[in-house]
Amino acid sequence: MSNDDDEVFETPDRVSWAVAAGVWPLPLLGVYAVLFLLHGLVYPVQPPDIGNSRTAEAVAGFVALVLLILGAITIMWFLNGRRRWPFLLLQAATLGTAVFFLVDPHTQSWAVPIVLAFTSFTAIVLAFAPESAAYVGSSVAWPWARRPSAQDKAADKYVGRRRAARAAAEADKESPEKTAT
Repeated sequence: MSNDDDEVFETPDRVSWAVAAGVWPLPLLGVYAVLFLLHGLVYPVQPPDIGNSRTAEAVAGFVALVLLILGAITIMWFLNGRRRWPFLLLQAATLGTAVFFLVDPHTQSWAVPIVLAFTSFTAIVLAFAPESAAYVGSSVAWPWARRPSAQDKAADKYVGRRRAARAAAEADKESPEKTAT
């Protein structure tokens, strides 16, 4: 089954690198979801790993499962050139959680929080790159950056779906006028 509305665009390297860095939390979320759901619903352990009851472990498992699904969806949206902000919000939440574990004196191993902080920070920086912004059809890469001029827009190598659809609609509007005159 093919969809003629979808056009194939080359994914910029910085988008691919941002996705590669941003995918790091997903396997950990999958492991935690299975572990906490099993401990909370099927095979209880004493003392519980999280909270004071089986219910707390089951809730933690469901939260990890929801975050795993949301993470996969936001990565697909960004990789497909549809949306960038959900990806950035999830990476910011991952970075905040990793920093919290780094400053928490009760954290026994800092290896995983350091890796997650590094990868989420890298994903955020790369997702704000101009190529990433152009890929999703945003006119501004960095919040403090200048708006691109018409010449900059014409020179864009990567065009997002929304920008391509808008350009095609404008071209369709202009073509009947040119043929009528």
